[in-house]
Amino acid sequence: MKQNVIHNRSRLLAVIAGLLLIVPSKSIFAVPITINFTGTVNSVSSSLGGTFSGGQTLTGSYTFDSSIGARAGSTSSFAVFDALQSLSFSIGGYSASSLSSSEIQVDNDPGLPFNDRYAVVSRASQGLSGAMVGGFALDAFAFRLDDSTNSVFSDALVLPTSLSLSSFDSTAFFLFFVDTSGALQLVDGAITGLSTVSQVPEPSTLVLLLLGLVGVQRFCRHWMQQSDLVVESL
Repeated sequence: MKQNVIHNRSRLLAVIAGLLLIVPSKSIFAVPITINFTGTVNSVSSSLGGTFSGGQTLTGSYTFDSSIGARAGSTSSFAVFDALQSLSFSIGGYSASSLSSSEIQVDNDPGLPFNDRYAVVSRASQGLSGAMVGGFALDAFAFRLDDSTNSVFSDALVLPTSLSLSSFDSTAFFLFFVDTSGALQLVDGAITGLSTVSQVPEPSTLVLLLLGLVGVQRFCRHWMQQSDLVVESL
């Protein structure tokens, strides 16, 4: 019986050690990250000219879960992450948003004619919502950042948590609209600014985590005290 008590104590200590290692890493360090972006419109399809025009300013942001792994089938050269939690943007008086999961794409040394690339894609079929323009429905919004030196990324399977516009030598965004026949109309331009904001966990989340760890510590102390009494009586 004495051996069983000692064995059970060892198992309990192992479980608690695992909790102390796993819980903080998931609760504190894997936080949502928001990236704000700006841009300038370059060209507009004629059917969208009443709403958009060259020189207009693009502003927007997206939030993603930094703990999401790459989609199945991804490689160190090309990876897709279903990590987006929200995205919104506005151009002039037009705005659109999505609260559904869209994708982030990362290319690392993909081979010619392609370069290292970071891209964000949000589609109407995945929840992107915005008003029709000139009889054309919103279809998708995307932007891409390219590095022709292929030095910005070393592994596409690692989701970047911060971006610097100076690391890329080509930037572009695209806003697609489509009519019932499938004809596309396009607004395009260049990304001119990026800023990353790491969201701090809410105080209530940290309080619950600390209370849980304190409870585990007290339970462990009480259990070992009781075990010592049992062992001494044997």
